[in-house]
Amino acid sequence: MKRRIFVIGMTVLAGLGGVACSPAPQGRAPEAQAAAGWVTPPQIEAVERTAAGLTVRGRAAPQGRVVLRAAGGTAYAVGADANGRFDLQVRSPANDTLFLVETQDGQDASPAPYRMLVSHDPAGPTALLSPGAPTKRLDPAGPLDVVDSDGHALLASGRATAGSSVAVSVAGRAPTQVRVGADGRWSLVLTNEGAGAAEIVVAGRRYAYPGPALGAGGGAGGGDGLAMVSNPQGWSVSWPVPPRSRQGSWFPAG
Repeated sequence: MKRRIFVIGMTVLAGLGGVACSPAPQGRAPEAQAAAGWVTPPQIEAVERTAAGLTVRGRAAPQGRVVLRAAGGTAYAVGADANGRFDLQVRSPANDTLFLVETQDGQDASPAPYRMLVSHDPAGPTALLSPGAPTKRLDPAGPLDVVDSDGHALLASGRATAGSSVAVSVAGRAPTQVRVGADGRWSLVLTNEGAGAAEIVVAGRRYAYPGPALGAGGGAGGGDGLAMVSNPQGWSVSWPVPPRSRQGSWFPAG
């Protein structure tokens, strides 16, 4: 894909938060930004599966309207409270689905820089997929959350105790110690010629990464090029990245 993963390797540790569809006015307090019409995109923090469906929780512009929209037109909306918190009830999808996420505030709309992936399988992953950046997995997993690939490089990421270090290695190479951020997440660009199948070891646990799944979509899924298949090791996902590229993500089983 045009946004090579290894190009953003030095900046991905900042995570997905705080990105808007237009730059925030520099040097202004949040109140001044709101008065100037700058709208913060929603930040999804958790997705809980319940018997009734899904509960999506996060932050948005205070009193703003949060909208999740699936391919095919199904949409869910809720208003954030005065503190910008929201809980949105969503029906469990019948197929693997990518949701567009945006905040609406009056006449202004601010799309999130990611899409929300929800597997139709209750045991499958829920995650935030962002072009050229590490996937933010939301469902429980082991020390390795996901391996992203653009067909050239691998980007491994996961969760651990904030401030700790995690040992990560690929294809039998010497491990690299990765510092875990204050948000409890870490990411690391891995050296793997051809970005094919490889053994990845994280915190002493071995994973058989099957290689990227970057073929075109079109199977049962979100209807916009999403392809998701299960394998003995986990789930492989391929999804479109504008204008004409694809990114692959592999979610190991917990």
